[in-house]
Amino acid sequence: MKQDTNRRTGDRRDGRQIRNLPLADQYTPFFIRRRSEASNFYEDAVDITAAELWIMEHAKGEFSNLNLLHVLIAAYVRTVSAMPAINRFVSGQRVYARNDITVVISAARTESNRRSGRYVKIFFEPTDNIYDVYRKIGSAVQQMKAGETYVGKAPFSETVLKLPRPMVQLAFWAIRVMDYFGRMPQQLMADSPYHGSLSVCSLPGQGVRPSYLSLGNFGNLSMSLALSTGQTQNRQVLNFRAVYDNRIADAHYFTEAFGYMKDLVRNPSLLEPSPESIFEDIL
Repeated sequence: MKQDTNRRTGDRRDGRQIRNLPLADQYTPFFIRRRSEASNFYEDAVDITAAELWIMEHAKGEFSNLNLLHVLIAAYVRTVSAMPAINRFVSGQRVYARNDITVVISAARTESNRRSGRYVKIFFEPTDNIYDVYRKIGSAVQQMKAGETYVGKAPFSETVLKLPRPMVQLAFWAIRVMDYFGRMPQQLMADSPYHGSLSVCSLPGQGVRPSYLSLGNFGNLSMSLALSTGQTQNRQVLNFRAVYDNRIADAHYFTEAFGYMKDLVRNPSLLEPSPESIFEDIL
């Protein structure tokens, strides 16, 4: 996780507090306290016929495993570099700009995989192009397979579950309080699949409709995305359903962001160079 070297009072390890939001937006986290209450749902599809041709041309040599998921995540990273408000989060009734772009990918495909690791967590920079994204995802997957990282492990040992349930509840209450005040241990936050910019689940199989993935009420996930492929009028399409926290930006802003991301997925060649300019979130 990238560290902010210019932290001010009120900032967290994973983000800086945005202090000049409009007054109404500053009060919104007090009116709508939980992400489950603040969740907006978005469904769309994008034609990926040209994208698949581009992948076939570029999935060679070092990038032989290049696929649509790499394109989608690279498009998201590029969208954050242009529209950074989608990478904000709410913690402790405050709105923060996240220090990095953190994507959590559901990695388990079989029951045996679920026992060793269910997620990979990757940290990106706004300057990353699609080849940077490919390398970082590949490195994270290799680390997970080697047992060097374990995203999604329980915060306590199995012994805690043997305690009376009120004691277990107390232990988790303590974690929530630490998270509320930005005092959660760094390793615990790094292992948590509930802390990040985006959670992605890519469904295997053709024509399977994706589900809406809950953001939950623990952690600070800004958005979840479920993907599947299908065909419409003899065109290959990527179906996706998103859930996002409407306290960090309004529906108009997110709709524009999804439109920009779709354009990038349709034209992956736009993701080959690094972005010409990066927009910083407001202070």
